[in-house]
Amino acid sequence: MVLSFTKYIPIRNPLFRKERSTQDILLGKLKFALRNHQVYEAWETFQDFRTLYGYPEVHVLNQLIVQLSYSSNQVWMRKACDLVLQIVEEKSGLLHADTLTKLALSLARLKMPSPATVILRLMLDKGSMPSMHLLSLIVFHIVKTEVGTNLASNYLFQVCDFHNCLNDRQAHHAVTFKADTLVFNLVLDACVRFKLSLKGLCLVELMSLSGTRADAHSIVIISQILEMNGLRDELKELKDHVDGFGWLECAHDILDDVEATGSPMDQNTYMLLMSAYQKEGMQREAKALLKQMKKVGLEEGLSDDVIDKQNLCEETLDSLGKADLAIALAQILKDEDQTVFPLVYNFNSSISFSARPE
Repeated sequence: MVLSFTKYIPIRNPLFRKERSTQDILLGKLKFALRNHQVYEAWETFQDFRTLYGYPEVHVLNQLIVQLSYSSNQVWMRKACDLVLQIVEEKSGLLHADTLTKLALSLARLKMPSPATVILRLMLDKGSMPSMHLLSLIVFHIVKTEVGTNLASNYLFQVCDFHNCLNDRQAHHAVTFKADTLVFNLVLDACVRFKLSLKGLCLVELMSLSGTRADAHSIVIISQILEMNGLRDELKELKDHVDGFGWLECAHDILDDVEATGSPMDQNTYMLLMSAYQKEGMQREAKALLKQMKKVGLEEGLSDDVIDKQNLCEETLDSLGKADLAIALAQILKDEDQTVFPLVYNFNSSISFSARPE
């Protein structure tokens, strides 16, 4: 006889209990493999889990993709990329932006520019972008090949289009989706390197339309691109514009850049700039430079009244213009080991360009 109240007693399904147990075992095995960086075991366990139960927890899924991204094996990287594309089609909300950023960077480092830009575009479609620092690093690796340069330039056009759309609707959010000067410089420089003159010219126009400010390195590359396209009038206009720059500030920037490498220039070079500041009546800048010299250990023979003395290389300075002062600093750098300051040389080349005769 069956008592009436027994119908209210839940009966455990042994099959259901076994299913849950298998799920827990597989999930635990997957987490263990990920913790111990066992990529092959993690991938095989994930495949079994997905076949039976679908995707695991969000953080576990993202951790798997990150682990695959850390692999230096292109086979695993392609698996990670294919998995991401699959997830985007089914449940795009499962992927974190930082996971996609790590994957894009790893793909770029392994000289896989096409998959790397695919991931960057996926992020853009989802309304996200890597930070400018990381994007610069990704682009730096992508543009090492001609194919990568074309892909990176196309991506920049997409970023600017996305930025313009946001600019109309959400001006406060649009700043996040604007490529900075360094990213443009990397792609423009690659266009010059691979002789992609028309592509480079389009990027120069895009840089202007997007409101991205050109720095000294940009000016050098832009001048090369204009020259490659035979645009002599535009090149002259650019030179005339550059001639209006503050060259004392440029010279000081060069000293700062070299100082940042841990190998400051000699005292005579600093004194040359000090003389220029004195000649222009820029006492505040001269005092700041004096403190800077003492800070880097160039205090020998210096005192607080040194800026009032008249023996600060004035004969040399009288024969130099402001632009020529910066060129003199650049030349001193060139006489030293050029491998030490690669970024500074890029900066200095703009100074040489602006003082170049017609």
